[in-house]
Amino acid sequence: MKTNVFYFSVAGPIMKKYRVAFIGAHPDDIERNAGGTVAILSQAGWEVELVSLTSGQKGSQGNPETRMSEFHEAAKMFGVKTVILDFEDTELIDDLASRLSLVAYLRRFRPHLVLMPYPERGAGCIYGNHGHPDHAVTGQITLNALPLANFSKVLPDLPPWHTELALYYLLPLGVVPDVFVPISQPMMDMALAAVDCHISQQGLYRGYGALHQEVG
Repeated sequence: MKTNVFYFSVAGPIMKKYRVAFIGAHPDDIERNAGGTVAILSQAGWEVELVSLTSGQKGSQGNPETRMSEFHEAAKMFGVKTVILDFEDTELIDDLASRLSLVAYLRRFRPHLVLMPYPERGAGCIYGNHGHPDHAVTGQITLNALPLANFSKVLPDLPPWHTELALYYLLPLGVVPDVFVPISQPMMDMALAAVDCHISQQGLYRGYGALHQEVG
C-alpha cells in the first residue's frame, strides 16, 4: 500500500489565531515525545495548551505535587499553558465518563488541532516507546471524544465544537508515520530545556531516551 507522506509546516504569516491542544496521559509525555512540535507551534504564534489527563500519581519517581510543578515549569519554556485533568494514573479507561470529561475540555478550549498518543499498543514495545497502557488509552479516549464534542445534545450546556484536524504522536514500534515535522536546532534546544524541567524523572530518561520521535 502506498503511503502519503507530507511535511507539516507553519512557515509564513499566521492569518488567524489557531488553537492546538496536545493531549497526554502524564506530565512530561508531551514534552518528551512531541516537544519539538510544541516549540514550533508556540513560536509561530499558535495558542497552545498541554493537557495531562493525570498528575502521574502512581509513577515510580516523584509525587503529584512535584510532577505538576515540573509540568508547569516545562510549559514556561515554550510560553504555553498547562491543564491537568482529574484522571487516576494507571486506571485510565475509555468509557463514556472519560470521553465526556474530555468533551468538556474540548468545548472550553475549542482547539483547531489536537495531537494525541497513538490509540493502540504495538507488539514488542518497550516502556519508552508506548509501553505504558495509559498512553494508548489516552489516544482512545481522545479519539472517541472528538466526534462527541460536535453533538449538540451531548453536554448541552456547553456549545458544540468541531476540531478540524487530529494527529498522532508517540507511535508504537511498527507504525510508520506519514506526517513529518522538521525540527530546527533552536526548537530542539527549547524542547530539551522543557524535558530538563522534569527533574524527578531524569533517571527514567537516561534509561529510555529523552525524546523518541516527533509527531507522526
